[in-house]
Amino acid sequence: MQTTHKVPGSSAVRFAKYLLSEAARGDHYYTHDGDNDAPTQWHGPEKLLRSFGIDPEKPVELRHLGPLMQGFDPVTGKPIRPAGSDGTRTAGINL
Repeated sequence: MQTTHKVPGSSAVRFAKYLLSEAARGDHYYTHDGDNDAPTQWHGPEKLLRSFGIDPEKPVELRHLGPLMQGFDPVTGKPIRPAGSDGTRTAGINL
């Protein structure tokens, strides 16, 4: 059975910290690859990642992931997606 859970924008930084923590990798839930824990990495068009100040060759950093999950450009602080009708943004969906 699969369950889904919305991650509210207000929880984005806390959830991002968890995803990047040793605890998350220790769970072997997100990044376990055989006997080795894989480092976090960005996926996406290189030009887009670089426009957000992200070096796609480096591991994911909280200073980028937190704002992106909240819907803001980590370089300019400007919104990159609109808020919902209630004024909030969903940071992600946890499956």
